[in-house]
Amino acid sequence: EQSPKCHSGYCKNHQKEAQTLSEFLQLQKFEKAQNFERPVTRSTTNKLLRNEAENIVLVEKELDQTALTGIKMEDLCNVVREGISNVNKTTSYGFLATFLNCGVIVGYDEMPMAEGMRRVLRHIMRILQYGHLPDAMCYDTACSLSLFIEKHYNTPNLLASSRTKFLKDMDMAIDRFHVKNHVRHMCQGRMRPDDLSHGGRYMNINTQV
Repeated sequence: EQSPKCHSGYCKNHQKEAQTLSEFLQLQKFEKAQNFERPVTRSTTNKLLRNEAENIVLVEKELDQTALTGIKMEDLCNVVREGISNVNKTTSYGFLATFLNCGVIVGYDEMPMAEGMRRVLRHIMRILQYGHLPDAMCYDTACSLSLFIEKHYNTPNLLASSRTKFLKDMDMAIDRFHVKNHVRHMCQGRMRPDDLSHGGRYMNINTQV
């Protein structure tokens, strides 16, 4: 017996089942459409990255500010290095390198958007993971770095270890090129490379690249 044209794939005896199957498939198609997850678009990815960056902003700024708690205003530095200061600067990169005084580069990192204290510490600890460093360092904001370490050492933010202890005990000074921009008492005192507290270890050394 020839099947009706309206359901050419089925005979009379199976048209009822075919209708039920058709309704089932339509329902299944609708449910799939309802539960379909849209692919992650570039705009969605950028939004997620921006939200993540904003969270990092809060953490980094909070840690940097905590390091300054309890310090008198006249002892604070006028030169500040923050973490990510503008989350919209997604293509802005800085460059951080560690040189020995003989001119050899022993480590370098790209710094997306800005140069916070946590990133500087990560940079140094990565170098210590693979080798040794001298126990003295010049850095353009060594004042902020020193305060950060003093505040956070042996806390969940900077756990005590052989590497972090090395950082805590390291002699730090601001390089001669940048120290003239620092006007606070701390920076013009013990953070100067030629201050007597350093025992002359920076004498006759070119402290800038």
